[in-house]
Amino acid sequence: MRSLACGCYCEGVLRFARVTALAVAVFGGAACSFLARQAEDPPPSEGEGEGEGEGEGEGEGERPTIEAIDGDGTALGIVGGLAVTDAVPAAHRLRDTIVVTGRGLDAVSAAFIEQEDVTSAVEVLPMVSSTSRSFRLPATVAAGALTLVLQSAFGEAHAQVFLLQGEPGPAGPAGPPGANGTNGVDGAVGPAGPPGAPGAPGLPATEFLTDAIDADVRDCPFGGSEVRFGRDDDADGVLDAAEVEASQTQCVVGVEAPRSISITDEASLRDAIAELGALPIVAPVTIRLPATLTTTGPITFNHRDLRNVSLVGDSDGSKIISPGSSLRVIGRGFTITNVSFERPEGATDNATGVSVTDPDSDVTITNGSFTRFSNGIFSTGGTVVLAGTTRFESCLRGLRAENGGDGELHQCHKRYDDQCR
Repeated sequence: MRSLACGCYCEGVLRFARVTALAVAVFGGAACSFLARQAEDPPPSEGEGEGEGEGEGEGEGERPTIEAIDGDGTALGIVGGLAVTDAVPAAHRLRDTIVVTGRGLDAVSAAFIEQEDVTSAVEVLPMVSSTSRSFRLPATVAAGALTLVLQSAFGEAHAQVFLLQGEPGPAGPAGPPGANGTNGVDGAVGPAGPPGAPGAPGLPATEFLTDAIDADVRDCPFGGSEVRFGRDDDADGVLDAAEVEASQTQCVVGVEAPRSISITDEASLRDAIAELGALPIVAPVTIRLPATLTTTGPITFNHRDLRNVSLVGDSDGSKIISPGSSLRVIGRGFTITNVSFERPEGATDNATGVSVTDPDSDVTITNGSFTRFSNGIFSTGGTVVLAGTTRFESCLRGLRAENGGDGELHQCHKRYDDQCR
């Protein structure tokens, strides 16, 4: 409905006769007026009014009268002219309801507005007080003159009302942000965009190189290769060490070329023997000892191709020092050259320098010596061949053969003999 500003006030009580009253009121900073008109009722003739009035009044309700109409309670009546005091400025204060003050309003059952030959129903709302009642105007009401009609079972009342439209008021302060709404459904996929601009030229391509070098003996004691991969950054056609990005070590699956392994300590000797245990040996393998090698327990050589393996000391001879037995051989054709086997001073328990305990095993010892062993060499079924010069010092027996063992027997009859040949 349009934003309208109106309020009306009328003084005086209209009764018994047709009375017209004109009042002007100021509402919302604008003027409006209404003319209250009581439904016509002829005056009683002489001799009739008193009797008839008393008789007919009994049992009847009160005819509705309109004393004031106010849009929101700010209308002020004007008496004796246009002077107004304490007027409250307002704009657009017309609500969708008006408040009518008068009498007999509780009996009003219907209300109408007549405007330019158009009659529109007005909703009758509950009483506001004992003398005031609210009415909801139709949404089609327009600014200008109109007639308000109130009807009850006891009569009707009319009022001429002029509605004024005020100026728009200033915008109110912004309210607080509302709560976030739920996410909407995803929209359809849009069409493909145009091709992008060409990118900047890339860096010059570098060649990817692969080469292979001999594997480190610590990784492949019996041979292998290290395959390296990387980009040739300096474009010299060679894969430099700084250009290597990845590598892969490939150890040989069998000893097919002569190999020489230099031993530095007990751990490297045991690692070399372990590597031999998984490979076929078709080429000579020489295990070279340092000048002195200290072990914590017996070292065992056990391989089906032991004939191609030799344990060799350095040019001045090498010494293996162990707290107990030193070496055990299982296999055929093993050779030991320029190696001395020794126990520490004060060792008195039974121990053997080299033992050959398998019937199908044999070993050749060249230029060896055995010190402080109960048995320098012990053969139980296998074969021991001594070549060159072999010395047995401070031992009970030099060479002991039992259970079909074969070998040249050198026996020490005293525990601390200097030499047994």
